[in-house]
Amino acid sequence: MESSIQEQLLIFESFCHTIDIPMKGLNYIGITLIPPKSLDAFLTVIGDGSEYADLRKLLIDAMSRNKYVIHYGL
Repeated sequence: MESSIQEQLLIFESFCHTIDIPMKGLNYIGITLIPPKSLDAFLTVIGDGSEYADLRKLLIDAMSRNKYVIHYGL
C-alpha cells in the first residue's frame, strides 16, 4: 500500500516555530523551519511531478545556498 505525501514527510527533521523545538515533518497550523540537511529528503518525497515544479526549484536553490526553507501552515 502506497503512503500519502503527508505520511512520507514525517521522515525528515524540522523545527516548529524556532530551532529550539525539533519535530518531524510539517507543522500544518504554524511555522515549520526545514533545515538544509532535510531538503534532499523533502525532494525525494515530492518526486518530479509537474505540480511540484516551483517547490522543487525553491528546495534546490535553498540546498545550493545551504539555507533553511520556511513553511507557513494555516
